[in-house]
Amino acid sequence: MKKRMLSLPLSAWFLLALCACGGGSAPTFDLHTETAYTHIDGLYVDTDYQDPEGQDRHMLYLFYTVYTPDQPLSVRSDATQLTVGEGETYSAEHYTGQCRLMPSYYYSSYLQDVSVGTPLAVVETFRIPAEVLTSGQAITLTNEQIPEMDQLILSTEDLVLCQGVEEVAQAADPTGYDRVQALRAEADPETAEQVRQAVNGRAWNCYIDGISYQIAFSQPSDFTLTDQAETVTGTYTVEQGYIACQVHSPGRVVEIPYQWEEDGSIDLDLLSVFDQREG
Repeated sequence: MKKRMLSLPLSAWFLLALCACGGGSAPTFDLHTETAYTHIDGLYVDTDYQDPEGQDRHMLYLFYTVYTPDQPLSVRSDATQLTVGEGETYSAEHYTGQCRLMPSYYYSSYLQDVSVGTPLAVVETFRIPAEVLTSGQAITLTNEQIPEMDQLILSTEDLVLCQGVEEVAQAADPTGYDRVQALRAEADPETAEQVRQAVNGRAWNCYIDGISYQIAFSQPSDFTLTDQAETVTGTYTVEQGYIACQVHSPGRVVEIPYQWEEDGSIDLDLLSVFDQREG
């Protein structure tokens, strides 16, 4: 299983705690971190995660690669069940925007087809009570979409503590993280002006899950975003790969990916922004 020096392995943190308490015991089970269909790339825990329901829970990230040696598969990022020790079982859930800083890994509640011989890197997320993640516990997995997933046996010793989602991304997907940060860099004046000329005076629409969205741009760098519940306005700035729309109130930023088509027109990826099952 991959380890990086950026974050502290949970086993080291547990070791300090166990020493203070007078001891602990080593795991008494054999680890199995890969099968013919799955390789576990890493287990990371965001200890700074702020639970929206106010509970003392950490966000656990399970990174793995799916292989298809003899059959095609269809996978998604909310299909795995995770059990710690002999305790409760926790189901992966998709939280919109949770993994946008780690784009090398597939993160969506939509099924993704994986053809024979083509691997797919996947990340799944679990909200788990902090007190459950104690030292020396086995972690087992089940996933009806991926054969032999129940043969994997991991350990809480292999969890890596991170302070915030950015640290998780830097540790688990450094290449993807750097790619996202490069796209978020301020665009040069020529590119910024090119984007403004391409979007100002135009509107884009999308329809997702029964909700209609429209974003319209105007001079000099203004926008209006409308759905069926509200209309908000603000100003935008141009980044290398995003149009960053700063809403006047309540002060949030909506980042819309853009790219240039072969005919020179600009394409805005609204689905990745508004589809709650993506990203």
